Amino acid sequence: MYSVIIQGQKTQESFLRYRTIFAEPIRNRQIGICKWIESGTTIDTALPELKSLTDDKEEWRAVIVRYEDDDCMAAYEADSANPYDFAINQDSSDTVGENPVPLVRLTQMLGGVPPLEVKFRSEVIKEAHRAPRTVYVPIIDREKEEAHRELARKYAYNGKKPSELLIITLRNRSFFDGDSIGQAWLNHKESESSEFWKRNHFPSICRFMVYDVEAKGSVQKEADDFSFWYAVMLMASNSWDPSTMQAYRLYKLNVLLDKPALEEAFQILADRLRDAKRTIERSIKSEREKAVSEAEKLPDYRMNISVPFKLPKSEERLVEKKLFHIFSDGPASDIALWSEQKKDTEERVAKHVREAERALNATAERMRGNCTFTEDEVSLLGKYQEEDLRKEIDGIYHHIMHIQSVLPEERLSSDEGAQKASADVKRYLGGRVGKGPVAAVVLMAAMLLILASLPVIFHILSGESDSAAALAFTLLGGILLIILFAAGMLLRQKARLDSLIENYNHYIRRDFSQLVGEVGTYSSYMSEIASHIRGASYLALAMRKKQDQGTERSGRYQHLKAIQIFLGKLQSWSRAYHLNVDFASRRPNVKVNFDMSVPPQENKLYIFETGESYPVAVNNSGMTMESPYRFGRKIEIVREEIYDDKCG
Repeated sequence: MYSVIIQGQKTQESFLRYRTIFAEPIRNRQIGICKWIESGTTIDTALPELKSLTDDKEEWRAVIVRYEDDDCMAAYEADSANPYDFAINQDSSDTVGENPVPLVRLTQMLGGVPPLEVKFRSEVIKEAHRAPRTVYVPIIDREKEEAHRELARKYAYNGKKPSELLIITLRNRSFFDGDSIGQAWLNHKESESSEFWKRNHFPSICRFMVYDVEAKGSVQKEADDFSFWYAVMLMASNSWDPSTMQAYRLYKLNVLLDKPALEEAFQILADRLRDAKRTIERSIKSEREKAVSEAEKLPDYRMNISVPFKLPKSEERLVEKKLFHIFSDGPASDIALWSEQKKDTEERVAKHVREAERALNATAERMRGNCTFTEDEVSLLGKYQEEDLRKEIDGIYHHIMHIQSVLPEERLSSDEGAQKASADVKRYLGGRVGKGPVAAVVLMAAMLLILASLPVIFHILSGESDSAAALAFTLLGGILLIILFAAGMLLRQKARLDSLIENYNHYIRRDFSQLVGEVGTYSSYMSEIASHIRGASYLALAMRKKQDQGTERSGRYQHLKAIQIFLGKLQSWSRAYHLNVDFASRRPNVKVNFDMSVPPQENKLYIFETGESYPVAVNNSGMTMESPYRFGRKIEIVREEIYDDKCG
């Protein structure tokens, strides 16, 4: 049956010194440990860890251990022969309410509040022609019944309560006097046995045990304490015959150890601990020798990445000036043509920028798996190596930000110069001379030219004076000059438009040139990103390794300290039992393998050698208990003769 050992703070301090005795049953989930807060007045406040220990158990046993009482319990004096008989409860057998003694409260929380004792009053009944007779009628006390129900409600527990409740208390034999020891030899009746359980209000589920020790110095105390906790382990990890212990009686517990087997167990454990200590010390020495030099070069984490994409031709797409004639088809038509050409040109620029960005993304996807290190490729960094690597990685990051700021943008509309050039073209197109006015001027000039030519023709035919002919030629020349001037103005207007378009094309050429010129920048940009990722990966893994190594190193030193403490315990126990355990000689045949990552309190290195279960005789009954260690010989459970005519 699963057992929960319940103990106060001071008892737990002693338990921790001898925890190795319980290591195997705890590891096999036969035993759980629960701290008892003596001031608690409900099961949740007195035993806050209990629910998590027992919720998944079909049934369980509570084992309350009192090695040394905490302050709350120590305030209540108990009988020297019976540590369960408290002076404060000597006259309280008829009272109902919360008991002031923490131990009594705890047993009632776990085992239930004892039922009220039924009392009777006598009544004499006299009837005619018959002899008087006496009858006994139960006395009903409503006040006590309500107080009992209230206490039961307070101690109610939303969990599984124990099916057995065992209390083991350390008793000092030095406090016994001769009279109390001699009481067992007097002629007592069974009916005179102490009713301590009744006046102290212990529930019937309780079984009471004491383990006797005697003050004979610190060395003997080590042996007594070891035997005490070994006995507690046996009682907690075994199921025992109910006939072994009766309710309402006090039993003395004792254990006899097989000293040769105990000496062998101590020797085996000491040899294992000392070999483990040497192994750890060698590991620490090797680690120091392999420490990374502070002057070692930085790791090679730089990468060169090529970004392949199709380069556009320098004149691949410009606004064609010839599309705009020497004279306008109308402002609306010219502006619409310009907007279409501008949109087409800017889309072509954006397309090539997108292609470059997609080439970057495709390259990034290809290189992603190659930008990190594995743990095996990473070595520990020294202090200055770590500083230098961080500085380099930060420098790469700032360089990436700089390159990113000069890469071509997808939208030309963000360029103020290009947009101003476009606006100048649109504005100029809106003020050009259209086809209609030009045609009218040409027609008028032609008519004037014809009219001016008539006098000349007439003169030639009629043979008039030279002065009239000269006037006619002068008029004709003037008209031709006007026509030439008008044509020159149109050509000048077209030249101005071509100049404005060329200014806009300048920005297009610039962007194409930048795109072509930045091919190397794209590769540099991607190389820097890859190098940053790879360098950061190396640094992160190196820091993790350093942290893991620090944890491992701390674990090694924890084990060294724990081994030293445990060897000290073994030496103390060996002296206490007068065993001849060798803690000095080295035994080359002893080789222990253990996991240093498992902390000492959970590590199998610190427990006695176990294998099959070993039988431990119970009294001389022929029954046995099972022990995980071979050094248990016999456990004695003997009823104590305690009577109220002496103790009450």
